[in-house]
Amino acid sequence: MSARLVSPRHPWSPFLPLAALVSFLPFMHAAEESAGLELLGSRNCTACHMASEKQAVWLSPKTAPRLAELGARANPEWVRRHVLAPQDVTPGTTMPDVLHGLPASEREAAADALTHFLFSTSAPKWKRIAPDKGAVARGESVFHRVGCVACHAPQNGAAAVEPSVPLPRMEEKWSLDGVRRFLIDPLASRPSGRMPAMGLTDGEASDVAHYLLRETRIFSPLEVAVVRGRLRSLEDLDTAEVTSTVPMQGFSLSVPGAGGRLQLRFSGWLRVDAAGDYAFHLTATDGASRIALDDQWIEDEHCWDRDRTNANGKLHLDAGWHRVKLDFVQRGSKPPTLRVEWEGPGIVREAIPAARLRADREVEPSAEPAPFVVDAAKAARGKALFAGLNCAACHEGKLPAQPLPALAALQVTRGCLAEKPASVAPDFHFSKEQRVAIQTVLG
Repeated sequence: MSARLVSPRHPWSPFLPLAALVSFLPFMHAAEESAGLELLGSRNCTACHMASEKQAVWLSPKTAPRLAELGARANPEWVRRHVLAPQDVTPGTTMPDVLHGLPASEREAAADALTHFLFSTSAPKWKRIAPDKGAVARGESVFHRVGCVACHAPQNGAAAVEPSVPLPRMEEKWSLDGVRRFLIDPLASRPSGRMPAMGLTDGEASDVAHYLLRETRIFSPLEVAVVRGRLRSLEDLDTAEVTSTVPMQGFSLSVPGAGGRLQLRFSGWLRVDAAGDYAFHLTATDGASRIALDDQWIEDEHCWDRDRTNANGKLHLDAGWHRVKLDFVQRGSKPPTLRVEWEGPGIVREAIPAARLRADREVEPSAEPAPFVVDAAKAARGKALFAGLNCAACHEGKLPAQPLPALAALQVTRGCLAEKPASVAPDFHFSKEQRVAIQTVLG
């Protein structure tokens, strides 16, 4: 009879999974405690609730952004939406919903009043600025070179670090100068922020700001690209380096920031109301120039060798929008001039009017929001709400008017820690796991 090998069985084998679990419990408890401390710190709980000496040693409170210069950096409409529903506008934000206790019919008015109050103390200066595409290109290089992608997802399609800090829809919230100043000194407006100063020059910060706000869309009749480098023909404008782009009201050589010798490409869309044959007339002095409709060029073949352009041509155009480009390179030493005219069905020869042009055919002239004007009555109501909701506890470091329970006295079934916080308490949208972690710390 052959022998059969039998693996020795440990006498405690049935209890090994339980033993492993018991040995792991202290680590689970420690992890929950660590998570709880992080939550108490990131939500700045000690702004309202006093910590014990033991708790204070381990807590690292995160103060809220300073509101002193809010008007210079933030869009009032974004602020209103953020106050109304913080998690909807900025998923994962540590700011609580302070208006959840109000009836639904009153929340909009309350958020509006708080916004008017905030911008009554910091005058609204927020303004949308068309992104400079030259700066956007330089800013993209800086963003991916200096270390931004160590925390934020790359914006050029490269693989993101995990986890990465998501960027909001920057163009909906920030002003260009607000982003630039934040990049230079992040802690000036967010003392408890994790973002470090990256040692950017003012020019680099401005370029990155343009890059981050590259989705901004503003109406203008035309856009002109200013290029640099030595050009040997008008065709070289296709590959020349763009130093800046500027919104323009028409075909004018008065281009801000263009420098001494003009090398320009205008681009946009021309609206044609009736199909038919249209004649275009282009004249320029001390410069070589050409114009194209839907990439069909009308040009003076010899203008590059002279200091004057005289181009005329006729094209058949259907009703609708047509891509228009115009190149101009200064060739002489005198102040240059440029004139663009057209004529066609129902149009006597005239300069192409700005009303017929759009830099971006999708952006309507009426797309610009009306300037925000502070309403004194709304601001007064917002001031009372700001005080009553204890907003100053987080944003200004002021203790609540009415003392609140100490951290050690808090209960996870009541107040802001409850599954459904009381109407007078802020709602941090804590998950079940987060409440358990906080309970571990509070004991």
